Amino acid sequence: MATLKDIQLAGITLKNVPTVFDDAGKSVSASDRLLGNMGLAVLARFRMITDYATDTLMLVPDARALRQPFLKDRSGLIALPSEGRLVVKLVAPGSPAASSGWKVGDEIVAIDGKPIGTDYAGTEAARWRCRAAGQTVVLTLKDGSKRRLTLRDYYCAIVARSTASGPRGLPGPRGDWGREPCSGAPARDITGGSMPSLKRRATAAPTVHPRHGVAHRVHCLVYPLIAVCCVVLSATPATACPSGELEPRQAREDLELAISAVEAAIPDLLWRQSPREWARRKAQARALAAKVTTEEALFRALRPLLSGIGEGHLSVARSPGMNCRYREHARLFPLDLLWRDDGMFVIAGYGAASDIPPGTRLLSINGEGRKALLAEMMRVSPHDGAIETGVMRDRGGAGYARVRWWMRGDEAGYDVHLRLPDGKAMRRRLEPVTVATRPPPSDDASPLATLSWVDDTTAYLHVPTFSNRRYREAGAAFEPTMRAHFEALVARGARNLILDLRDNGGGSEPNESILFSHLVTEPLQKYASVRTRPNHLRVTTTTGRVFEHEIYDAEELATVQARADGHLLRINAPPEGLMTRWSRAQPVFEGRLVVLAGGATFSGGAELASMLRATERGLFVGEEVGGTYGGNTSGYKWDLVLPHSGMELGIPLLAFRFVWPEPQPHRGAMPHCPVQPSVGEKRVENDAAYRIAVQALQRSWTRPSRRVCS
Repeated sequence: MATLKDIQLAGITLKNVPTVFDDAGKSVSASDRLLGNMGLAVLARFRMITDYATDTLMLVPDARALRQPFLKDRSGLIALPSEGRLVVKLVAPGSPAASSGWKVGDEIVAIDGKPIGTDYAGTEAARWRCRAAGQTVVLTLKDGSKRRLTLRDYYCAIVARSTASGPRGLPGPRGDWGREPCSGAPARDITGGSMPSLKRRATAAPTVHPRHGVAHRVHCLVYPLIAVCCVVLSATPATACPSGELEPRQAREDLELAISAVEAAIPDLLWRQSPREWARRKAQARALAAKVTTEEALFRALRPLLSGIGEGHLSVARSPGMNCRYREHARLFPLDLLWRDDGMFVIAGYGAASDIPPGTRLLSINGEGRKALLAEMMRVSPHDGAIETGVMRDRGGAGYARVRWWMRGDEAGYDVHLRLPDGKAMRRRLEPVTVATRPPPSDDASPLATLSWVDDTTAYLHVPTFSNRRYREAGAAFEPTMRAHFEALVARGARNLILDLRDNGGGSEPNESILFSHLVTEPLQKYASVRTRPNHLRVTTTTGRVFEHEIYDAEELATVQARADGHLLRINAPPEGLMTRWSRAQPVFEGRLVVLAGGATFSGGAELASMLRATERGLFVGEEVGGTYGGNTSGYKWDLVLPHSGMELGIPLLAFRFVWPEPQPHRGAMPHCPVQPSVGEKRVENDAAYRIAVQALQRSWTRPSRRVCS
């Protein structure tokens, strides 16, 4: 799909017209002679008069219809009604639905709590897909589960990749049209269209002749008894990536909207920062925004402002145009790195730096050592509290090169100071490399928890995620998978368990509690509170644009109660409330437990680590986890697209606070046995933390302590 900036039909200019571009042979309307289908939404703006004798269609503009904007899908779901439900027939790539795990065949039975009626197709309810960007729709599936879908613009312009393959300099009829994902800015729509000169009849009504014109450039919508030629599509040549230019007033509006939104939405903005720190960073960001001329420059002002809040779930997604320019034009630091407390180490080099051996210690870059470089990463990377390990894991591998470019831009070169594995020190000038120089990241690891055996009495359980979406994509479900593994543990008589959470960045509530309930017999109240701001969020930009969001749907509002200040508190009642569980799980493993955790253990993974650490259930081996010990702000998000830059904020809305205090403020669960990852490490086979876990279980102990590590 794409949006045409404007078209002309029957003497009328229509703007921002949603259009479908089908691949040849993939639909009824697609062929090698047609470019795109705008459908009845265009014709509905005219009164049509058909003269069969002369094979002519006359279009008379309807002034009232012309004032109505075109409806635009912002969900990515094409779902057809069938006996009181909607059956998903298409999930558009790159759309909100695609990123939320929707699949063809999913069945929807209610929208925002309202059942699908037999007259659905003719009601206002059927327009939910076309609501304003940023609004969240709650969809109930046939099995009773609910999914929240935040609408956004996911397509905008079509771009002519070539101007030489078709007549008159136009792209060829198939295969030469590119599409640019929507960045949220209407100015991104860079393609226009126009009608050729058409013969006018004595009635003065504009006429369109299906037998005239250039056939390969005209899309004829074929209906019974009539063929209607709608429009000629044309395009102007475009560069591969949009320029990304911003005026200071546009940057200011985007920045002030971001500030207003996080202040309105995050329940406790000052939990991990002081009012003075927040005021200082706002002033710094505003000073930078006053000089902004590009989207990248605005990102460099916005990212440190938000990172300092100390809520790792608060995200800033760069616009499609920014990502395009990064892929095409960025020149990056040529080393992949492993960050540890004792230094920075080379994992791999690229370009002329490919001869630097893995394990080489990087002492400095352009005179800046580890301390200064890590401090910069903390300023510009999302993180919980004051935890460094999460940032070190996120910025491992190619992560540092990427964030350095986003914050500093292109650099002429890098003077590095190295200490080789043999102890020899050297200085060297490194040249930047293109993005394509690095191999693409692989993500073929299974999300499913796996159980293996170390020996007859010791098992190893690897739980890489709590995400229900990833389990669904793998054809499984979290709860029965966990139950099956623990049934196997009990059946075999296991006495020891190594639980590996090092890759677990969280996922879906309450999966961390499900796993906890198989390790601790009695249900536990884990949350002191789960809190949000008042349900209706509303902010206004400096030019008067209004952005709104509802946190809970009507059914969910029954599970919360309002405080005097309007904030909403979760009621401690089934099915979730504030408990790990409302009844005992079966089975429960009661043997000795060793937990492997680290900086990538985040969100629900870090919550489980806090629960186990607070109840003294398990010996912890590894490093400080990436999520704070006392809770986090996560759960539902307000996905807010900034109107000029197209960057998308993901603002977490639920403040989860544990009943236990933080031993160290703003820090995560700490290990009994500190072990950090090393270059060349491979899980289990060459794995220092795993090796220490096995050795610890060979010793005699019942209560975890540091003494077990030695």
